[in-house]
Amino acid sequence: MTNRRLQVHYCCVQGAYWILAAIMSGFMTPILQAKGFSSMEIGILLAVKHISSIFVQMWVADFSDRHADRIPLKYIIGTGLLIGIIATGVFYSCPENFITAVFLFLIFGSTINIIVSFIDAMSIQYINSGKNISYTMARGCGSFTWAVSSIFLGRYADQYGAAKLLLVQMGISFLLFMIILTIQPAQVVEQANHKKQKVEVHSIGYLLKNYPGYTLFLLSCVLTTICYNTGSCFLIDIVKATGGGESEYGIVCFVLAIVEIPTAVFFMKMKEIVGLNRLLMIFTISNTLKAAVLFFATNVYAIYFDQIFEMLGFGLFYAGSVFFVMEQLPSEDVVKGTTLITVAVNGIGTGVGSMICGWIMSVLGLKALLGSGIMFGAAGIFIMSLAMSEKSRP
Repeated sequence: MTNRRLQVHYCCVQGAYWILAAIMSGFMTPILQAKGFSSMEIGILLAVKHISSIFVQMWVADFSDRHADRIPLKYIIGTGLLIGIIATGVFYSCPENFITAVFLFLIFGSTINIIVSFIDAMSIQYINSGKNISYTMARGCGSFTWAVSSIFLGRYADQYGAAKLLLVQMGISFLLFMIILTIQPAQVVEQANHKKQKVEVHSIGYLLKNYPGYTLFLLSCVLTTICYNTGSCFLIDIVKATGGGESEYGIVCFVLAIVEIPTAVFFMKMKEIVGLNRLLMIFTISNTLKAAVLFFATNVYAIYFDQIFEMLGFGLFYAGSVFFVMEQLPSEDVVKGTTLITVAVNGIGTGVGSMICGWIMSVLGLKALLGSGIMFGAAGIFIMSLAMSEKSRP
């Protein structure tokens, strides 16, 4: 497979995944509300989905690193997708039942929710093996598909009900499964370019102990993600509080995703001019400003404007975190390194953040929820400044 064909194929992987993520993350709260769950129950279910991914993801990452010569990442991703499709079908078919939902969200967290780190790790394996593919281009395709699909998903939810989005989720999951099934395995590329060598794969504890800059970066990711979730977990309620509905919510998701594309296109130039460390600092600052603007928003147009901060927020983070792993950690630990970042963001940050959001929303209300985001964001800025002052390697 030529570099160009591999690039196009990998762009399709990212593009399909981020349509799936738009449903699983962006529209899951409206789906749960449509199925009759309360704010507290929604917070718990979202937390279960993300927290359950922590231990499974770390185990799978360690397994993948130790068996990379025999089990390609695409088979791990494909297995998770197939299990996720079955769980989605069950969730769509069954009536509102909290205990059943908890069990199914445990499955979502252990399957669909963990595959993004392995999709990102594939790009690092390709690059390390000499394949000249652009991760930022592929990630830009993901932002584009998230943006465009959000418009259609919002209108679809308005017309047919948000719960019907689970059918779309099943279809996109199967599409991604077929795309993943046909891509060239990453370690096959490595074997074609390098002689097989025995390398030492480090434990998670070793990485956290011996790479303090990386460890502090993970902690900052947790705090910044909690900040982000105070504004996104119940974003549909914020939109409705300003007079909008599912269609306006879809537009919000569209703006949020579309502004990431320029960042993806020009990331390498920005990295060259500004430097990776400064870009990651900007990521934490932009997320905190995003939380502050949302706190003072009084109409849906202010919410549209607020999403522009995503350009220098998680728009920077997705590409920046991949390059941060490449600079900080040995090449044999890249799968584990990207997985730990996903654990920090999607597992701990979003999991704990969802529980916090659900509790604050139920007990203290929407305004208190948005105000707490500013405090978490400020803490994330401080920890990131400490992380960036550490040396890249021991």
